[in-house]
Amino acid sequence: MRRFLDWLGSGFVYRSPTNKIESWRRMAMFMSSKQLRKITGISAHYSKAVIINRYINENMSKID
Repeated sequence: MRRFLDWLGSGFVYRSPTNKIESWRRMAMFMSSKQLRKITGISAHYSKAVIINRYINENMSKID
């Protein structure tokens, strides 16, 4: 029974991001598309995930 309850409750446990890039990615997913365009400078109509990945690949790859 305890194993089941642990499994059920594991979805509600906060897991902190492992590094700076992952924490920025998580924060950026909650931004609006207009905010992302201002920050990244990418004006094409891509999904948020594509914009964030492009920005990370171009500017943040040397951080981690």
